[in-house]
Amino acid sequence: MTAPAASPAADDAPHAVLGLTPGALETGAAVGAAGLALTSTGSMVVAVVFLAVAARSRWTLTALLLAVAAVAARFTTVGFDDLAGIQSVLGPAGTFGPVTAAASAWLAATAAVLAVRAPADATNLQRVMVAIAGGALAAAIAVGPGPGGDLAPRIAATVVATVLAFVLTTADDRPAVARVRASLAVAAGVAAVVLAAWPA
Repeated sequence: MTAPAASPAADDAPHAVLGLTPGALETGAAVGAAGLALTSTGSMVVAVVFLAVAARSRWTLTALLLAVAAVAARFTTVGFDDLAGIQSVLGPAGTFGPVTAAASAWLAATAAVLAVRAPADATNLQRVMVAIAGGALAAAIAVGPGPGGDLAPRIAATVVATVLAFVLTTADDRPAVARVRASLAVAAGVAAVVLAAWPA
């Protein structure tokens, strides 16, 4: 016997409990994630949780946690400010160290871009904020110097990744595209973790 499909009322239950209009929780979570990533403040794990709430997707959570795990395996930190400081001194994570380590950074960033999504009923504002958050997270992972480093590559990477993420969220109207994208995001995250832990 299969479980009955959730009703719209059940989907809106968290919003009703919190006294929010539909979509407000997701938009707020996306804004929070974008703020953390753009300012290199706080923990990447918190940004990942915010993005998963914004997407209402366990696949987003899985892929993004894998991306962050790759960062932790390489740098032993999941703090945005720590990662920005490291890249300010050594350069973008995607350009220094062994080839496997640099490739891990790019794969983790790819996982971040592929993983971000907006719910099917998302407004354009939600899609934009989710894309900004995902793009900023991806840039922070692979091309993320903070103040004192070369910020131009990070700004350019954020813009490019944000545009890609937004295009992908609009393509999610086709279920087949959404399924393939989720699978690719998880695969990229797994590969990033493997390469980050690869012996130098």
